Amino acid sequence: VKIMEAGSGGMLRLLRGHTRAVHACQFTPHNKHLATGGDDQIIKYWDVSSGQCILDMQGHSDHVRCMATNPASADVLATGSYDHTVKLWDTRLGEPVLSVQHGDPVQAVLMLPGGGVMVTAGGNVMKIWDVLAG
Repeated sequence: VKIMEAGSGGMLRLLRGHTRAVHACQFTPHNKHLATGGDDQIIKYWDVSSGQCILDMQGHSDHVRCMATNPASADVLATGSYDHTVKLWDTRLGEPVLSVQHGDPVQAVLMLPGGGVMVTAGGNVMKIWDVLAG
């Protein structure tokens, strides 16, 4: 994963760690951390300033295709996978706190501004989830 400077096109950081292709990345709301995921089924959580991976999160059984941070909490990350699930991770624990079955390979996930509603899309289906209700 390369972090680039937009003006010059110069590389700021090279994040090494994934063993297969990366298809999703998301900065946390305060831009201190970057989450990445892909074909190795692992979500890596990086410290942007040092370029170090500070957390590996495992729980998907197929490729990770999308992710979204929770605008209301920098410690919550949603990830969608071809295993038909979306997982909500607490990055302080490194574990999923909620897992929902979308029913098709998940292609997109979005957390709405209040952080209590999540939208998932995959196949020809879009679902809206109340994550606060569990």
